[in-house]
Formats: sequence, structure tokens, C-alpha cells
Amino acid sequence: MPKKNEKDSSIFEAISHDARRKIIRLIGEKEAVTYKDLAKLGMEPGTLYFHLNLLMTDPNPLIKKDEKKKYVLMPLGKLAYKLLTEMEDKITWIAPRETSKTNKLLIMVGEILGFKQILQSAYRAPNTYIFNVVILAVLYGIVSYYSNRTPFILMVIPYRLLLIQTVALAVFSWIITFLASEFLSRGIYKKSENENKLLIGTIFPLIPSMISMLTNILVRILNAQKIPGISLIASTFFILSELWALWILTYAIGLAKDLKLTKAALIALIIGYINLILLQFFK
Repeated sequence: MPKKNEKDSSIFEAISHDARRKIIRLIGEKEAVTYKDLAKLGMEPGTLYFHLNLLMTDPNPLIKKDEKKKYVLMPLGKLAYKLLTEMEDKITWIAPRETSKTNKLLIMVGEILGFKQILQSAYRAPNTYIFNVVILAVLYGIVSYYSNRTPFILMVIPYRLLLIQTVALAVFSWIITFLASEFLSRGIYKKSENENKLLIGTIFPLIPSMISMLTNILVRILNAQKIPGISLIASTFFILSELWALWILTYAIGLAKDLKLTKAALIALIIGYINLILLQFFK
């Protein structure tokens, strides 16, 4: 049986070259591939054979051919693939991006709207924020009550309950958002770490709806409904706040679970879609 340092050496040797990383990544994604599949990576035949040979004949091989003559990952190869995907996910959050000034500005705006800095700060010591998060959930319920709305996961519906019921539903919406995010992270990407971070992070997607409702309350207090176009502006902002909530949820999941933005966005969109379906059902 190979020693641990020998295994580590084989893995890092394998992923030290871009060609071998591409091979491992493709096999890991498809589970079993033919030579024709690997040829689509765009390497010269000699180069491809060379790197395949290295991965298969190493003292601790990472890939092999199965009974169908397809290339599959061996246990060490699966470990290398896991390491590769985790490295890629982490790099998307910490590595500087080479891009144009316009794209940099868009990225900066996206990060501000996604509460990236706030989430990173909260994630450094998530357990110290539990009390603050519970208070925020309660405030979300109170704001919902006085705006004649009821919290419903990431959304609110124009229906008024008792204050205590509304607050309870606000806390419930936060917990459901967390549980759904955790369940999908585990189920789709096998990410089970940092539950405490995600618990804290999933309160922040409720903030856009709170801002929208506070705006509506302010409009009522100032009796501004008569101003031309104010109702349209309020309705538009309400819709945008729901999209904003999904964007913040994407960052909350991505940062907590070390997932690429696109992967985290998939989870957020699934939760948003389920929210819409349940909303129609309860209506």
C-alpha cells in the first residue's frame, strides 16, 4: 500500500500540468470517457498519449481503463478531481481577475449588491452573529406586519396576519431558506461544511424585501401615493428586490460553501423557483 506522502506526491505531480488537469477534470465530470472524448480537449495525439500514460503508469496510478475500454478515475484520481474542483471554487473568490475597466466596475457593483464584504466579515466569526441575525429576522417580521404583508421564504405576499404570526413566519422563512440551501449544497455538490456560516448568510437575502416594504410604509406615511408614477416605481422596485434577494443568496451560498458563483446561482435559482411554485399553490 502506498504511503500518504507518496500519494500526495502523485496527486500534485498529476495536477501540476494543465493537460493532466484537463484529463482528470473531464473524466471526473463524465465518470467514464473514451479516447475520442479526450481527443476533443484539443491536444495533439502524441501529447495526449504521453499524459495518459503518465497518469496510468505512475506507481500510484490515477486513471485506468475499465472493461469497456473507457478511462475512469481510480481512488487517487477521484481525490485529485475533488482537490481540483475545490481549488477552482476557492480561486473564484480570492484570485484577482484580469479584465477590462468596464468589467471590473460591473464586478465591483455585483459584489456590493451581493453583500460580499459584509458576508465575508460575518463569516470570520459566524457564531458571534447569531443574536444579531435573530433580531434581524424579528425586525423583518415587524416590518412585514406594518406593511400589510406576510413573509413567504424569500418573498412576501399581500396578506396580513397577527404580529406574532408574522414574526414567526419571518423567522421560519429564514430557517427554511437556510435548510433548502444546505440541502441543495449537499445534494448537488456534496458540500457539507460551514453550516454555521450559511445559517448566518441566509438572513441577508431578506434585506431587499425589508427595504422595499420600508419604502412602501414611508410612501404611505408621506401620503405620496398621489404622485404620478410612484405606484409603478414602487412595484418595479418590489420586483427588483426579489431578484436582488436571489443575488445575495448566491453570494451567501458561494462564500459559505466555497462554490463558484455559477454553481451557487443554480442553488439560489432552484430555491427561488420552488418559492414561486409554493406561492402559486398557497394562493
